[in-house]
Amino acid sequence: MADAIYWERSDYQSRVDARAGEIESFVAAVLDTIDIKATKASPRRWEVVCRFFGGCARAAKAQGSTPGGGGKRMAAYLAEQFPAHGEGSNDGFFEFMDWLNNRANFQPTKLRLALEQG
Repeated sequence: MADAIYWERSDYQSRVDARAGEIESFVAAVLDTIDIKATKASPRRWEVVCRFFGGCARAAKAQGSTPGGGGKRMAAYLAEQFPAHGEGSNDGFFEFMDWLNNRANFQPTKLRLALEQG
C-alpha cells in the first residue's frame, strides 16, 4: 500500500453536521402541525409524539460517523426532549430523512397523521 493516496478535504462539512444546528427548527416545524397543548394533556397522545421523535433520533444515528458528530448530537437532543421507549416510529424516521435530504421543500405531515390514526 505504499502507493496509496490519503487525502482529506479541509473545507468539508457533511450535511448531517450542517443540519445539526437546525434541529430545533425541525422540531418546531413538526410540532406546528399539531395542537401541542392538547397533545401534552393526553399521556397516550404524548407517547405517540415521543415515539415519533424517537424514530427521528434513530434516523439521525443511522447517518453514521461524521466529522462533527452531527447525527449523535441531534439524536441526543431528540432523546432528551422526547424520551421514548423502544426504537421509535418509522413515520418519524422517514419524516426526518425527508427534512435532512430536502430542507427547502420540507412539509411535515406524518406526526399529525399518526395522531389522527391514534
